[in-house]
Amino acid sequence: AIELSKLQKECKYQESIVEGDRDQYFGMTVAYTDLIKNTLDILTGDEPFSGPIDGDWPCPGTNVIRYEFIKKYHHSVRAFWTRNFIQCFDQTRFLEDMYKNLPNTMMIQFYGALAGYCLSENETENRLIDVAIAVMREKETNCAHNFHNKRLLLEAEKLSHEGKIEEAEAAYLSAIEASRKARFVHEEGLVCELAAAHYLRNYTEDVRHRGLLQQALECYKTWGCKPRVEHVVKMID
Repeated sequence: AIELSKLQKECKYQESIVEGDRDQYFGMTVAYTDLIKNTLDILTGDEPFSGPIDGDWPCPGTNVIRYEFIKKYHHSVRAFWTRNFIQCFDQTRFLEDMYKNLPNTMMIQFYGALAGYCLSENETENRLIDVAIAVMREKETNCAHNFHNKRLLLEAEKLSHEGKIEEAEAAYLSAIEASRKARFVHEEGLVCELAAAHYLRNYTEDVRHRGLLQQALECYKTWGCKPRVEHVVKMID
């Protein structure tokens, strides 16, 4: 994944291109760019997470239905990475069938399934996890680079919460390696964080979580996600 600070610079450049004609030719582009900019500002800690995405209607030329769906996706991303798991989980409701094959929908399902477990560490059932795993497995056949590590992480979480400890640990390790191989540093950090939570949840004297938390911290620092950096620092302390 590209560092968030670099994405912010690119987003600022794109804004400068379309700003002058936002009401004539680039309504959709401006609307999307604004969403991306605000999401990046929240993930870097430049702006606080403020809940549902409100504000004015998008610029002329914007497909309003599609825009509302993209807002749903950005709300899911912002809520998940800032650990507002209830709001993240809520974004999985009412996913329109017309958008079921879009990458945005898949990621809403991915974040929602993980959020379902994060809401309760003792949760053994998660109505979204099997759906999300099936979606990732299907997409993995055509694009393993994007979806293989995500499926492995979902499976690791399911195994962990079902009490299949050793199988879960093997799956976490595979997910870490797959994320590193794909160069998804943010998801490598996420797997390490959740694997550490697994060890803390299932062992009283095991210290393996410490190395995983340190690895997660370095990944989040590289990515530039301040809310997650601050959370992992608290876990380490």
